[in-house]
Formats: sequence, C-alpha cells, structure tokens
Amino acid sequence: MELNEEAQNLEIQALKSIYPDCFFDNVSPKAWKGAAKLPEFNIRVKKDEDSDIFILLNVKYPKAYPTKAIPILSVTQSKGLTSAQVNRILGAIHAEAQRLLGSEAIFSVIEVKEPSGLSLALEKEKRALEEERVLRELAEIRAREEEEKESQLQEQLLQQLQRDALRKEEMHREERECQKARRRALSDATEKPMVETAVETFDSEIEAYDMRFDTVRLYHGRKECLGMTYDAEPVCDEADASVTLELHVVTLESSYYRTQQGWSTLCYTSFA
Repeated sequence: MELNEEAQNLEIQALKSIYPDCFFDNVSPKAWKGAAKLPEFNIRVKKDEDSDIFILLNVKYPKAYPTKAIPILSVTQSKGLTSAQVNRILGAIHAEAQRLLGSEAIFSVIEVKEPSGLSLALEKEKRALEEERVLRELAEIRAREEEEKESQLQEQLLQQLQRDALRKEEMHREERECQKARRRALSDATEKPMVETAVETFDSEIEAYDMRFDTVRLYHGRKECLGMTYDAEPVCDEADASVTLELHVVTLESSYYRTQQGWSTLCYTSFA
C-alpha cells in the first residue's frame, strides 16, 4: 500500500508540474494521510492548446492504484461537445486506463486520441471558423465592390454634370455673342443707315468741335427752301469723328446774286 501511495503522490506532483494551468487539486495532503478520503483532483483536457473545446476530467485514486486497480474517472464539465461525444471520449479514456492496469495511467489517458470525440469537435470548430472567415471575406469583397461601384457612379455623374455645365456655358456664350452681334448690327443700322452716300471736299480745312477736316460724308439729303440740307459726318482721324453736322447746299442760278447787292441779300437771308 505504501508503494501505491508513493506512486500516486509522485504522479500528482508530476501532473502539477507539467500541467500547471490545467491541474486543479481538490483534496489537501492531510486528507490523503488520514486515508479518510481518496486522493482526488480535476484536470482539463484539450485537444489543441488554442482551442476552446475541452473536458474537465475528474480523477480519484483507489488505494490499490496503480498496481491492482485503475483510477476512477468521470467528466464533470465540458465545452463544445455534445453528450454523445463526451460519452465516447470517456469510454476511450476508460479503455486506455484498463489497458495500463498495473502502471500509472493518467499521463496516457489525458493524451488519448479519440477521433470521434475531441478530434471531431475540433474539426467541426475549425470548419465553422473557416466558414465564418470565408463569409467575412466575401462580405468584405462585396462591400468593396459596392463601394467601388458607388464611387464610379459618382464619378460618372460628376463628369456628366461638368459636361452639362460646359455645354450650358458654351450655349450662353454663343447666345451672348449673338446678342452682341444683333446689337452691333442694330447700332450700325441706326448710326449709319444703308443708303447711298456722297462725299464733299472743301477747298480749305474746317475746324469744328475740336476737329479739323476738309471732307465730309453726306447722308439723308432733304430739300429746304433755299436748296438741300444733308447730315454730314467729318472724315478725320480724331476719336470723336462720329459727330453729325449739317451741310446746307444752295444753288443760285440768277446773275443777281453775283452782284454786291445780291450777295448782301444772300448773307442776310442765310444768317437771319
């Protein structure tokens, strides 16, 4: 019996050292020495270190363990496994413990490979994680495609608005040019009617309205009491050459107006 107790204590100390984060000691050493209670502890068994799937294996040592008895094993807690899977795992653990009767078995039973238990659950978890990853990537791809499509539509709309704005500006520009042309044509028609014109050149320069000229263009001839009156436009280089004057043309056929008395009468009549 002392050999069994020593083997049990050595196995417990080794398990604590190797699995410090998974070993849970439920019974104090004093209880073991008093033999009032079987040595008991829990150990968490995981298929993979990074997996959340596990079972909590409760272990009790009978007095005859390990020479003539196997440990009393049960599962007190599990995560990520169905009841059927837990039962299959526990059955595989018991089979492994029975195979090792006569020697320390806990190191072997917690490392037992049971394909339909933890391995199956782990594969299921991996498939679920992989499906989640694929769905997440697909969602991200769709989101990027939608974002790119929206960006392209906005760019196309902006380009169309710019083209419309340029087209409207061009139409407005053409309309302004047409209006300018119409106003210019109307102004030209008002200021310089399209009628036959005549030119009169004088023997000497005339000075009027700060301009010096000796030639005028004649427009709108009309008959007056003593002859013809024309609108006259000076022909010169001054900036304000568009000033309109009047030219009076008097035709005298009687020889009387060649005399001194006739000339006096003419001057009096013209400036009266």
